[in-house]
Amino acid sequence: MGPAAGCDRLRVLHPVVFQLTRDLALHSFGVAMALGLLASWYAVVGPAPGPCRALRARAFVALLGGAVVGGLVGRLFGGGGLSLGILLGLAFLRLVGTPRSLGPHAAVALGLMVHAWGAGVWLDGAVFGYPLGDSAPVWLRSLGLYDRWADGTGAPALFAQIDAGWLPLDANRSLATHPVGLYYAVLGAALAAYAALARKRAATPWVVLALFAVARMLLDGLRDDLSEVALAAERGLACALLLAATVGIWIWLARPAEPTVPQPISR
Repeated sequence: MGPAAGCDRLRVLHPVVFQLTRDLALHSFGVAMALGLLASWYAVVGPAPGPCRALRARAFVALLGGAVVGGLVGRLFGGGGLSLGILLGLAFLRLVGTPRSLGPHAAVALGLMVHAWGAGVWLDGAVFGYPLGDSAPVWLRSLGLYDRWADGTGAPALFAQIDAGWLPLDANRSLATHPVGLYYAVLGAALAAYAALARKRAATPWVVLALFAVARMLLDGLRDDLSEVALAAERGLACALLLAATVGIWIWLARPAEPTVPQPISR
């Protein structure tokens, strides 16, 4: 029985959404990130309440700039781009001096971008987990399968397993792995929903950041696509995020209570 036995009836993941020409295609990661970017823009800039639109747009550019720089730096070192992008996004947001009322909107945007990133890397096979056992449900195993493509190439998950000696060189399908990217997509959707529902609470952005940091440390333990150095970098940056969230929550708890203004007595 092959590694994908019982999963043939479900669609195997493929990164190409639409083939425009022979040499030009729309890839799932790019489409997912573009949609996440649009949704995040609306979360920060679109809503009517809060500060003026120009200030919200400046905040969005600061967040986006930090995320892009963090992603590029993380890519150079083989990991940590998502966490580093969030940290630099927060730093850039602080530099432009945005008001606290933008915090809940930024928290929603964070959840949306985590969701988009997770969906993109899951469909692309760039982030994958350890192989699942035969006792795992068929539907779960089918979510982490990657075929060799028609041109002979394939998802990183397939070739990583071939290099590890788990599959023969001519294998056409990967072992069923933990769909870690999909786990991240679910996490991002849950964070965005929580941030939207609890947007009136001042501590919501820091709670969202803390939840993401803890979940990141747990999910990265399932990943098989990271080297030891990259995994250490991911966990170190997740700890930095958790520390930033802890400081933010502590400052929120230690803030002085707002004085109550006595109401005038009507005659």
